[in-house]
Amino acid sequence: MKTEEASPEQLPPLLRRPPWVNGRTSIELPTLDLPALVLPETIRWTLADKASAACGPLTGAWRLQRLDRPAAHWLAALRIAPAGQAKVMSGEALREGDVELPQHAFHAEVPDLVLLLPDPAALAVWNSYPSKLWCTGRGDAIRAILAKHGEAALPGLAAYAQRHAAEGLALAIDVDSARLVSTALHALRHLKKARPPAIAWMTAHAITTLTTALPLAFGRDRTQRDLAQHGVRWLLSQGFGAEAREAAARHGSEMARALQTLQQTDPLQVLPSRIPRLAGFFVAPSSSRPVLRHSGAGLPDSAMEHLGTMLAISRLDAPYPGLAIVKDACTPTSLAEFAWDLFEAWMSAGASVKEAWAFEALGQLGDDETAHRLAPFIREWPAKSAHQRAVAGLDLLAAIGSDIALMHLNAIACKLKFKGLQMRARDNMEAMAEARALTADELADRLVPDLELDMHAALRLDFGPRQFRVYLDAALKPCVQDAQGTRLKDLPRPGPQDDATLAHAAVERFRQLKKDARIIAGLQITRMEMAMVRRMRWSAGDFRLFILDHPLMRQLGTRLVWGMYERTEAPARYFRIEEDACLVVAQDSRTDLPANASVGIAHVLEMPQPMQAAFGQRLGDLGIVQPFRQLGRETFILADAEHADSEIRRFAGKTVATGSVMGLVDRGWRRGLVEDGGYVGWFSKQVGEGLEVQLVLAPGMVVGEPDFEPRQRLPSIVLRRAGTSGFHGRVKFGDLDRIIVSEVLRDVALLAETAVNP
Repeated sequence: MKTEEASPEQLPPLLRRPPWVNGRTSIELPTLDLPALVLPETIRWTLADKASAACGPLTGAWRLQRLDRPAAHWLAALRIAPAGQAKVMSGEALREGDVELPQHAFHAEVPDLVLLLPDPAALAVWNSYPSKLWCTGRGDAIRAILAKHGEAALPGLAAYAQRHAAEGLALAIDVDSARLVSTALHALRHLKKARPPAIAWMTAHAITTLTTALPLAFGRDRTQRDLAQHGVRWLLSQGFGAEAREAAARHGSEMARALQTLQQTDPLQVLPSRIPRLAGFFVAPSSSRPVLRHSGAGLPDSAMEHLGTMLAISRLDAPYPGLAIVKDACTPTSLAEFAWDLFEAWMSAGASVKEAWAFEALGQLGDDETAHRLAPFIREWPAKSAHQRAVAGLDLLAAIGSDIALMHLNAIACKLKFKGLQMRARDNMEAMAEARALTADELADRLVPDLELDMHAALRLDFGPRQFRVYLDAALKPCVQDAQGTRLKDLPRPGPQDDATLAHAAVERFRQLKKDARIIAGLQITRMEMAMVRRMRWSAGDFRLFILDHPLMRQLGTRLVWGMYERTEAPARYFRIEEDACLVVAQDSRTDLPANASVGIAHVLEMPQPMQAAFGQRLGDLGIVQPFRQLGRETFILADAEHADSEIRRFAGKTVATGSVMGLVDRGWRRGLVEDGGYVGWFSKQVGEGLEVQLVLAPGMVVGEPDFEPRQRLPSIVLRRAGTSGFHGRVKFGDLDRIIVSEVLRDVALLAETAVNP
């Protein structure tokens, strides 16, 4: 059915008569080639601030008497190769190849280790170590590095902030340095989580920000130009006009005039010196028409051409401001369809790089369906000598920015054979997560691969004359059935009657599935158990998307009992998931999921005993094995005397292996601060808003050397406010939720005991 075209009166003014038509005056902001000014760098601390920062992480100095290791030991713990060690010991910077980059290296990412290095190695490591390898949450150590080395340590801080913008800018609130301006400008424009600390830093250091940003705002790099103009306009809107004029005066009269032009100019009037002519493949009547939200009418040809021009003068990272007006005026689906038609026309015309704006339109206007349709092209292009187009496609998925786009990026990162594209996909995923301020749990939901299984967590393998069904069992282990449904021990070897090509492909597919499932199974089972322990909640929409509609997660979900939470912590009802994704209560009658409900994995301590028995009986009748202890879970309660205490000592007589304690990381615990001598004296676990428990270790473990102290006693578990130490900030265990208490005690109780003197 043909869409009725909108009348001129129904269109936004920008789509009726944009600045570039009918001889209307457009303004091009000047481009200035001005050098960046060298600004002094200062850390604005009082003597008391500096002394406090210097002492923050340096407790337990007595341990140096027990363990004295040379610098080479700590450099090796940071995975710095011998050649790199020689460089930093003489004060030289690390270079590419000097640091090994493993997939997982828990102990090596702690900046505390810099404090154990002598000069000049400490400063060389801090300023040149790959910033992506530093873990977050070590603010005390970073402040101590700044206290010890002063402004000489700012290159390392700037690199850390560039990688971890929210935490880095917060740590740098007292640091006045031009090195941080680009990170702050990017965070202000693109990063939801880092925007508040960026605002705080920019307003605290407005002169430095403006002095550094103004040359970028009128420079030749369009990305930096867009970010800087946005930042300068924002500061002007916040009342920093006098500071802006002072900063401009530092650069001379040309900059002062350019700033005045920027202040007086509507961003919609800022246009390139030459408006490009639309390519021949852009034929408005042949494209899907964007539809206005308020009237349902489609854009006329003239308005579609104006939209095309907006896209042609945009870049993915510097869109023309008028696109935001069009997005507000038109329905997202119709804009996405328009963009896809434009992309197909561009491809049919030879996919000219000069006209790549038509490709980038997918990132500017695309939606979930766009991501679904684009992902297969990205997978195919590298094999068709279109590697750079595939790289650009990854950036478009990141620009779309939805959960579906993130899932496709993750699938490409996990599966694509081209390492460069894998790394680009991972970088885009990190940027998307930071821009959307996703929590670790929310990101994990979006990164579960589907292993290319159907909605029953199964697939069909074809040998030609023989076919087999592969499905995942309760432990997510692949199992095989023949065509008659008989379970086989393994996938049979191909025989002489089988199609050799099909059989070989099937065997390889099964081998890869077993490998992938083995990696994923433990991770996802543990993740679901921790979701129950931490009482994680999914919205109704997220539950459908990430559990019910995901083949692997639905398979796990059918083996658990779920709770539906509407207004209180106690579930309004309990249910389980059937194989067809229907929700049923214990008696197998169906139930609905209200749109405003939240969903969580039920914990036995919140389930009435009859409800536990009913679900246990039903799961037993169906032969369903739970992936972890849910209904039969061990539970623990506080002793009477422990309610009023902030310290539990019931495990003081228990001795466990150091390696066993390290396994607590899989259950949500984190290793404590690295103290002098590389010792760690406790493990901690967040147990609520601003609270943590600390499991005290004796004698403590040594970073990178679990065998140095192979056994640990467990003198106590302490409940305190996060960030406090000693006797400060302690909280009574009786104030904790009983489920949290039970799980903390269970974690420690289940640590295997070991002989004191084996």
